[in-house]
Amino acid sequence: MNDNLRDRIAAAIDDTFTVYADFDAQTAADVALATIQGAYVPPPPGSDRDKLPDHLLAVAASHMPPYTSTACQMADALEAAAGEQPELVGELREWAQRMRSSCRITRKQDMAACQHPQHREGDS
Repeated sequence: MNDNLRDRIAAAIDDTFTVYADFDAQTAADVALATIQGAYVPPPPGSDRDKLPDHLLAVAASHMPPYTSTACQMADALEAAAGEQPELVGELREWAQRMRSSCRITRKQDMAACQHPQHREGDS
């Protein structure tokens, strides 16, 4: 093994165990291995590593459709299915409400607000 590769491996392991210090050893080891192999490794919770720079967000914003969270989209789909499945209507509506309650309200990449009508003032 050449010194350059050995240094890269050591740096990847050191960085990984520093960033993932609060995670179990297996998770940290898996992330270190993926990093060494050049695989995409999702950022740890709370990281802004994948956030686009503000100047790129400003350029892309006019090309983005209004944001609706996947939770709100799924809630709408469950409500639509409830109208077609009378034997499951209660369960489908219960899950729709759970989905609506789990809406993250803002898109993490650019903090755009979810535009679903339920979020308008006075709606439930």
